[in-house]
Amino acid sequence: MISCNYNKLLIIISVSLSILLIENTNSLSNPYKFDDSNRNIFLTGAGLIGLGFNLSNNELTPLSDFAIEELMKSDILSINKISVDNYNNTNALISDILLGICLAVPAGQIFDGRVINDWSTYGMMYIETGMFSIGATTITKNIVRDPRPYVYNPKVPIEEKKTKDARLSFFSGHACLAFAGMTFFAETYSKYYPEASNHKLIWLGSMSLASATALLRIFSGRHFPVDILIGSAIGFAVGKLVPLSHENNDYVSGKVEFINNKFFSLSFNL
Repeated sequence: MISCNYNKLLIIISVSLSILLIENTNSLSNPYKFDDSNRNIFLTGAGLIGLGFNLSNNELTPLSDFAIEELMKSDILSINKISVDNYNNTNALISDILLGICLAVPAGQIFDGRVINDWSTYGMMYIETGMFSIGATTITKNIVRDPRPYVYNPKVPIEEKKTKDARLSFFSGHACLAFAGMTFFAETYSKYYPEASNHKLIWLGSMSLASATALLRIFSGRHFPVDILIGSAIGFAVGKLVPLSHENNDYVSGKVEFINNKFFSLSFNL
């Protein structure tokens, strides 16, 4: 019942924001748009979040002592041993901080001089990027239920191995969100500033920050390399495809116009 109401709320928000954006978007001055042709993108992202929410509420049984002992006896690929042997809480904390930066950078871009005139569409694309990333990660984790690398490490306390989170290794949410956020930032920056000469530098910095976030998940013992590779690939695809799906074919680069006044007159009348 809760999840049903949750999904209905997301649909209502989507429809309301869609109406606002259609009134609020100038087809010539903004490189992106939100209209009937791509409203379903938001609804799909909302659906993924709803499904992930439902799956995460299902009972996830922690690993038993016997299961943990059997896993520790099993052989793992040599490439995966680096994750097991490098359990480090400091690296995990640094990866959390870097992830926060990866999400804050594209969020902060909304206050940029050109982006702020298109704040509603940009904000919707940012939300969609987050919904697809979080939804895909949550759904996959709760279906696969793969043990994290530290479960195989004899030095890690048994209490930590018996938590529900210990069974949510595949794929890396940090890697997915980091690459989604920074790819989204670099992609949209290039569109809002097509004349800028620093596109390669922006992309290099963005991918380096996302890669550092992802790699630290390996060196903290939280994820195997394959978790990082899959999460990074999905995040990159989301960060690239969401803006691409909202591209405005009527956009004229360099044409600066103000937002439709209908929105402002409506807000004052209220």
